[in-house]
Amino acid sequence: FSIKNWTVGDTPAVFFLEVVIRTTLLYLFALLLVRILGKRGLGQLSPYEFVVLIAMGSALGDPMFYPDVALLPPMLVLVTIVILHRSVSLATQRHKRVEIFVEGEAAVLIDDGKVIEEAMDSEVVSFDELGMLLRQNGIENLASVRFAALEPSGKLSVFRYSAGDRMGLPLESLLPKSGVARFVAGARVGTSGDYACPGCGKVKTFPAEQLFIDCPNCHNQEWVAARKAVSRR
Repeated sequence: FSIKNWTVGDTPAVFFLEVVIRTTLLYLFALLLVRILGKRGLGQLSPYEFVVLIAMGSALGDPMFYPDVALLPPMLVLVTIVILHRSVSLATQRHKRVEIFVEGEAAVLIDDGKVIEEAMDSEVVSFDELGMLLRQNGIENLASVRFAALEPSGKLSVFRYSAGDRMGLPLESLLPKSGVARFVAGARVGTSGDYACPGCGKVKTFPAEQLFIDCPNCHNQEWVAARKAVSRR
């Protein structure tokens, strides 16, 4: 057992100074290139910009602490990445098809308060994930959402109804240990009213003494009491 072997090994002391110098030079060089990329590259990342950052990180890693890796090749890699990024950005501005291929398109997940299952499947978004995104936007009830679209950056854009009360799924019911009562298919309805499916958000009216059934939309076997979504004016 040797702490020296674990931490320093046979590395000469002068190399630690070289690591500091290499890292500083590459950091400053990368900072310059990020400035060239522009502010758009610093906001929400598109899939292509995410790839650019991964490539830049890979190019910067090895030359920082491997003495046998020269600095010029990775610097050339970074310059090439920036040139490709700028070229693709210009192409996306001038050609809509290129923009769709590179950036992707926004996907409408909720329209008129209703979840679009096909879009959810296409974007590989679960209903629990959608609930999380809605809660991050300050949405308490699914029924208060007029329109919601998943942007290419991964953010969810949400538009509320401007007025009116609607019955819908309380999003707190999707949280573990929320305390919201759930009613299982086959159980008898105690109080008539509107109930919402925590699997897809569908609202269905059940008369008293009727048995709860599976959700006709997603076949989930649980229901929660729907609540009024009071829209903000």
